[in-house]
Amino acid sequence: MSTLPLKKVNEIVNLFTSPAIKNLNSFSELGKVKSTLKKAMQDLESTDPVQANTGLGILYEYENNLTLSLEAFKKAYNLSGHGRDETIHYANAEFNNGDQSIGVSLYLDLIEKKAPTQGFIRNIIWRFLTYLYLDELEVVLQNPVVVNLVDEAIEKEIYNVNILFNILQKNHISLEYYRKLRNLPNCILHKYYTTTTEFMVDHIVDIHRNEVIYSYVLPVYPNQLYGNNLLSKVNDELQIAILDLNKEYRVGFSSPEDLITMFFSVEDALESVA
Repeated sequence: MSTLPLKKVNEIVNLFTSPAIKNLNSFSELGKVKSTLKKAMQDLESTDPVQANTGLGILYEYENNLTLSLEAFKKAYNLSGHGRDETIHYANAEFNNGDQSIGVSLYLDLIEKKAPTQGFIRNIIWRFLTYLYLDELEVVLQNPVVVNLVDEAIEKEIYNVNILFNILQKNHISLEYYRKLRNLPNCILHKYYTTTTEFMVDHIVDIHRNEVIYSYVLPVYPNQLYGNNLLSKVNDELQIAILDLNKEYRVGFSSPEDLITMFFSVEDALESVA
């Protein structure tokens, strides 16, 4: 592989995966750069399809074309012979936007065979906790390398998710429904923010009051693209997505699933005005 393609892919990573609000204006300077880089990746595909599809996967994901992104990451994964970095990209794409069970299987394989970084392993642990993949977490924690990464914060979260799991069981709420519900805010947020943007999630899990509340806190970034409308916009989209999910699972009003509340909020801070 020549050095030029790798340089181009690194440019894509630096420009389109840093934490930020997405700029989806095709006529902006960034939009023009994105168009040029996409053309370079398409031209590269015949000679270096792994690098080309990795770059295309990132660009398609930035554009919210998740079907093409998933296809590109999967193609890079297969053509690379299941290389570690390509496996990470594909696993994340499946877990976030495709089939979570495939993502989970790839995560387990990564930990067992590919020796990912400790930071990535911690991310996997938190994803298993967030989506209640508790059996898989138990398998992961048998790995001596992983056990050493379990700190006080993770131990506390293990305690909390076991309470949550008991609430779901007590109210006959399926894990499949919960996992899809829990993923909705992330899907909506990543339409507007890059996937590396971190969000604080305030939550209340109270088994005595039989309630579960999640508040996804938007970071205070300068927001010329959406102004003050972004908070109401994403909250509207979330409520519509929840209604659609409830229709899919035939969840009616006053059903046990109603005990789970989700909404977006903002940090309690003032933005400076230029």
